Amino acid sequence: PDDLALPLDVWSELHLKPPSGQPLQHDGVAYRRLSSHPGLRWQIDEASQTLVIEAPASAFATTRFDLDDEPPIAAVASTAGGYVNYDLQWQRADAGTGPVGSRSWSTALVELGGFGTAGTGRVTGLMRQGLDMPSWVRLDTSWTVDQPSRMASLRLGDAIGKPGAWGRSLRFGGVQWGTDFSIQPGFLSFPLPSMQGEAVLPSTVDLYINNSQRLRRQVPAGAFDLTEVPLVTGQGEVRMVVRDLLGREQVVVQPYYVSPSLLRPGLHAYSYELGLVREDYGLASNHYGRVLATATDRLGITERFTRELRVESLGRQRSAGATGLWLLPAFGTVNLSAVGSDASRGTGALLGAGAERQATDWSGSVQV
Repeated sequence: PDDLALPLDVWSELHLKPPSGQPLQHDGVAYRRLSSHPGLRWQIDEASQTLVIEAPASAFATTRFDLDDEPPIAAVASTAGGYVNYDLQWQRADAGTGPVGSRSWSTALVELGGFGTAGTGRVTGLMRQGLDMPSWVRLDTSWTVDQPSRMASLRLGDAIGKPGAWGRSLRFGGVQWGTDFSIQPGFLSFPLPSMQGEAVLPSTVDLYINNSQRLRRQVPAGAFDLTEVPLVTGQGEVRMVVRDLLGREQVVVQPYYVSPSLLRPGLHAYSYELGLVREDYGLASNHYGRVLATATDRLGITERFTRELRVESLGRQRSAGATGLWLLPAFGTVNLSAVGSDASRGTGALLGAGAERQATDWSGSVQV
């Protein structure tokens, strides 16, 4: 009585936010009262039997544009293949008429690779002639299996350990399983800011990053969000220009700071390694030492905080620690680490703190 209601699908067609609460049911169709939505004004033109609704921009549903929503395409080798890389060098030293005389030597760096649906194999070696060193030294031998859908890789053989925030990179032979975001080159692991705005009429949105236009989008009336804005790492400025059908403009300027050291909220990165430390790399082909076991786990908590946990064991030495990385938009990033260790010579501790800034006025980093 004395009220007007619209079916729920009509609310969606008009791009209006349906009011909260239980809908009305009539002949099996769900309705919402117009009077239950604050801010709406409406009237019926009796002559044309037309319903005229006046609504503010806040009454419309929010339009979201994910600017990095292209699905990844995994490239899988359909047939087997291989390749050879080589780097040859020859040198001669002339000592004149002295007792040493002239001397010449040559070196060759060779890489053999093969690939297929089961993975990729790689062998590298160094050949030398005329030097007081072994004529052939094996460098690396590995077999890698990539999983693009999980952005992870399994490597068997020689590898380089992931150091984390406070560890060290070591060459070792064994098994390595961890996250590899480079498998999907277009994927951005660090958080990107979003831009919000409101349009009273259907409008055009232009986005400028450091005074360079990066994109243009058509938006309907109402609020809108531009997420995953493609920005350059470091500090900069985003300017958004909203232009409606009548030519009126509104400009929103927002400074930003993007750091590739951070992870998106909820994004998990890890690396697990088990094997033997490689000794005398480049001098001996098969010299391995102590047992190495490490685990590194990173997680994006918020857009401004990423935590890291790491444990490692090297022979009788064991270490464990935690690291926090914070984003300060007006400055840059700061980090704090706390580590404890235990070995046959006793116990140890490490406290680390650092800061990094990348901007157009000045850039630098410090670590203590």
